[in-house]
Amino acid sequence: MTSQEAKNRLKGYKFSENAQGETPTIKNPEKFLSEKYADKFSFGIHNLSRQGVFQLLGWEYNFRPFLKKYVVKQYNNWQEYYAPNKTLLRKILSGRIEKIVEIN
Repeated sequence: MTSQEAKNRLKGYKFSENAQGETPTIKNPEKFLSEKYADKFSFGIHNLSRQGVFQLLGWEYNFRPFLKKYVVKQYNNWQEYYAPNKTLLRKILSGRIEKIVEIN
């Protein structure tokens, strides 16, 4: 395994007593994110877009290093979201979007 492959792996952290087995890893986080953000009804997309974390079967994955933080003005309110890019963020939001601003 090259150092780049090791760097791109994402390790899960136990957040529940019900988590079983070895610590799971996601080998390609970018591909995982693009699949999740492609479908706005995907399981766990709400926590992923709002908090930058994905929870599954007692394990939590922190995707914040792979995501950008945006502030979105929609219906006269500002909300914070995490997404890989603006295009994928627009795919999961419904309704009229007035403005999207990236936060560094």
